[in-house]
Amino acid sequence: HSKIMCVSSKLGLLSSIAESRAFLSNAGFFTMDMFDLGSPYDIIGRPIGLRVKNGICLDPPLFEREALLVRKDGSVSIGKPSLSGMYLEISGKTFKPGKNAKLFERPGKRYADLKGLNLAITGNRIIAAARNRKIVIPSAGFVLQVNNDEDIKAGEEVKYKGFEDVLFGIQAGNSIIRNGVPANGFISYFSNIRDPFQLPIPPSLYPLDYEKARAPRMALGADKENRPVIVWAEGPGKFDDLSKSTEGTFSCGASLREMEAICRDLGLINAVNMDGGGSAQIMLSGKRELLISDRHIEDNREYERSVPLGIGINNL
Repeated sequence: HSKIMCVSSKLGLLSSIAESRAFLSNAGFFTMDMFDLGSPYDIIGRPIGLRVKNGICLDPPLFEREALLVRKDGSVSIGKPSLSGMYLEISGKTFKPGKNAKLFERPGKRYADLKGLNLAITGNRIIAAARNRKIVIPSAGFVLQVNNDEDIKAGEEVKYKGFEDVLFGIQAGNSIIRNGVPANGFISYFSNIRDPFQLPIPPSLYPLDYEKARAPRMALGADKENRPVIVWAEGPGKFDDLSKSTEGTFSCGASLREMEAICRDLGLINAVNMDGGGSAQIMLSGKRELLISDRHIEDNREYERSVPLGIGINNL
């Protein structure tokens, strides 16, 4: 059967812009499952979590998941940034949750209460505004409640203050290694995949087994000299039968525990797990260097997924 779903116009194939970058890979999580569409304001392809470039916050932190932060002084760290500690600028006014505004986020709540002017926000845009009316919280966003006398409307821009000293930041999760110490389990909050319809629910589900669930994996981090390192464990093709393969024939991916060991052996001190699975890919000078796991069943050709964002480097 078919379902009708809203899809972001920003989804596209990384290979279409690969020749313009020396390096290009997929990046963080985004809404892609029916589980993720928990409100009328959610669409397929909405990026989830913090994105910072040159001190400008392009997307806000969500769910207090871990984020990799590269500061302008060259230092690299992993933190748990939160909206509750930030200032938001809207219509020339500054709002601080807990002072002159109230914050409603998942997974703590599904709805904002009835008082005040409720602003549903995803990314850097207000997507809905309602006065004295209960409003559902976007799965990939939040609701900011301000005084009723504020003249703010849907469509207005939101600017986030607090990352001016950050050169690059991205939030996906879970951490692989933090200050040289392996994570040894889930630290960031994710939904229980055994009960995906629990409410309220944040988007993106993780594998059942931290120790054994293998898949294509990607980690981004830095070594003790704060040099950037990206690691990709290539996974099997979607239709490969590993039980019938000989050693060296197929890649098998990695569990999150195995990614810890790989990153540690490569000398990483801080690293976070990025979006893996069938969308994972790395291209150098326009050429894909490792195989995508998503394949066509007819001839095992790679089947590239559309993604809303990537990590690109112009010159290596």
